[in-house]
Amino acid sequence: MRKAVPEFIAARNNLFRFFSCSEQFPVRTMTNAEWAVHEDSGICFLTIFEGDSREDYVVSQKNDAPMVFNTSGYTMVVAIDCVKTAFVMKNDNAR
Repeated sequence: MRKAVPEFIAARNNLFRFFSCSEQFPVRTMTNAEWAVHEDSGICFLTIFEGDSREDYVVSQKNDAPMVFNTSGYTMVVAIDCVKTAFVMKNDNAR
């Protein structure tokens, strides 16, 4: 179990390197969902379709470009989502 945190950090770093993304964000894997990126009135949206439901998210922008990172087989879209974030810290650093 001691390796779980360092392995998670290494995997997260590898994921962002894979997408050539210099910043890091909380990640939701949605590999089984259907999705679309589209623009409406100058705002870029990510739509996730799951069954009969759909969720729309505003895509973040950097340098006036949507943060959409494509590779062969996978796409990472950085979008606004209200999420809980897990903070993982080293106990030796607690005050």
